[in-house]
Amino acid sequence: MSQKNINALAEYFALGCKNENFLGLELEHFVVDTNGYSVSYNGGVAELLTKLAKTYGTPVFSTANGFDQQIIGIKREKAEITIEPAAQLEISIGPCLKTAEIYNIYNEFTATITPILTEMGFSLVCANYHPKSKVDDLPLIPKNRYNLMYNHFATVGTCGKHMMKGSAATQLTIDYKNENDFVQKFRIANVLGPLLAFLFDTTTTFEGEPSFTKMLRTHIWNNVDPARSMVAKNALNIPRFGFHEYAEYVYNTPPIFIIADGTEVYTGNKTAAEIFADKTMSTEDILHVISMVFPDVRLKTNIEIRMVDSLPIATAIKYAKLIKNIFYNEPKLAELHSLTAKVTNADVAAAKANLMQHGTAAEVYGKPAKYWLNEFLGGTKP
Repeated sequence: MSQKNINALAEYFALGCKNENFLGLELEHFVVDTNGYSVSYNGGVAELLTKLAKTYGTPVFSTANGFDQQIIGIKREKAEITIEPAAQLEISIGPCLKTAEIYNIYNEFTATITPILTEMGFSLVCANYHPKSKVDDLPLIPKNRYNLMYNHFATVGTCGKHMMKGSAATQLTIDYKNENDFVQKFRIANVLGPLLAFLFDTTTTFEGEPSFTKMLRTHIWNNVDPARSMVAKNALNIPRFGFHEYAEYVYNTPPIFIIADGTEVYTGNKTAAEIFADKTMSTEDILHVISMVFPDVRLKTNIEIRMVDSLPIATAIKYAKLIKNIFYNEPKLAELHSLTAKVTNADVAAAKANLMQHGTAAEVYGKPAKYWLNEFLGGTKP
């Protein structure tokens, strides 16, 4: 049964193969009051979504236990609004061929939501970590899955609560033409991850105080759950990490809970392989286990690059252009692949540590950080 389920996962990833060069942007925001403190779901974000849905798009309601028929998002063409564990507001835009289209869609969103925010005394903040509120003061939205995740992360790392409730990010998605194209892009995205995190680092505060480190998002994810965060296990340690290899990674990771008859059932440290040893995974099961791993670079039916802080839209667009110019430029991609063919998971971990400690003076993959920044990433912070 295990091989059948692994094959089903790999076949799902193969569905993402396409000859387009689309981009997708996911940008998370904190909703804050006039004093800069977080607004909770029941404290105003639910009402904000309800008001926004009247003019922006179709509301989405939860059917989950403890959250039944409460608004959790809004959908319209090429844009979706969702909420994160502590009611951070995320807009997902795409797929788009041009960054200008992403920018226009985002501006339509802000033009619609800003008068509502003003009326309610709220504003949106793009920051990698909440500028004022402390995570222990931030309630989770009333959703059982987040309670299960929150409690699980408390047993496997030190920063799970900071990731879930205190952080916000910018994530970009790119496409792959076939499995070979995926292999190359996935490797390069992981190799460039520490440099992208450094280049777009916006760290200023942590728990209401000046931050103790650069690249705070990297520090947090290093300490969430080694089974499902950082670089996917062995992704850079073998010559070819393709659809089946990623499927095996997912299948041998604990999904924390499964969904049975519409209810989340905690499964702890049992891997998907153990849970589904005698059962064929359904499409719902496949989608769930894929969503419960959070590596630096994640595979769904596109490649999701996840290492960068929440950015103001102008900077996020610069980031999107940079990603487009690397990953949809075959000669540049091939050059990077050749230069980094021997980079391992451990090398990426070392690059993160060196950049966090030494910044532009760091050594990364045997060369000065400035080499990679100048040759491939535009040289300086936007």
